[in-house]
Amino acid sequence: MIIFVGSTNPVKINAVKQVFSIIFPKKNITVNSLDISSEVSNQPIELNNVVKGAVTRAQNAMKKAKKIFPTYFEKEDEDIFSIGIEAGLVSIPFTISGYLDYQFCAIIDKTGKSSIGSNSGWEYPSEVINSIINNRNLEIADIMTKISGDNEIKHRGGAIGYYSKGYLKREELTRQGIFMALIPWINQDEYF
Repeated sequence: MIIFVGSTNPVKINAVKQVFSIIFPKKNITVNSLDISSEVSNQPIELNNVVKGAVTRAQNAMKKAKKIFPTYFEKEDEDIFSIGIEAGLVSIPFTISGYLDYQFCAIIDKTGKSSIGSNSGWEYPSEVINSIINNRNLEIADIMTKISGDNEIKHRGGAIGYYSKGYLKREELTRQGIFMALIPWINQDEYF
């Protein structure tokens, strides 16, 4: 099984390796990281933009993989997937700040079949949300670096690690979204 992840973020790559190893323990799994743009803003806001970022990453990862590794696609029995993961803010009524942060995962196979999943949504303090809304050039990672003092927060526990006091880490939330997106693949007769 060959997987192309549309990101160079080690949190996303490790999460993909972990989840696919759990779901497909008998498969020999190779995970490749590709630098792919989401084609949405650095800090996507609203459901459509966040999902579009994940889907675009997955689609463009598959296109790039076909160009870079054409021999992989010559084997008919080879399972090949591309994955796009994108986090962003989605407006949700009755929340403190007006938004929850969700991470979406899009999975596409070499035939074009696809699925989408998301993690548990969670809320930032209003101060963080207001900073993003008032300056669309900012990314939450920029704000979280200032708040936490950790320049690598995005590639480690993430904001969820900071606000949950270490009980949850970004990688765990990323795994949730990947698991949810894989449900159709482990039940192919019912979904496809």
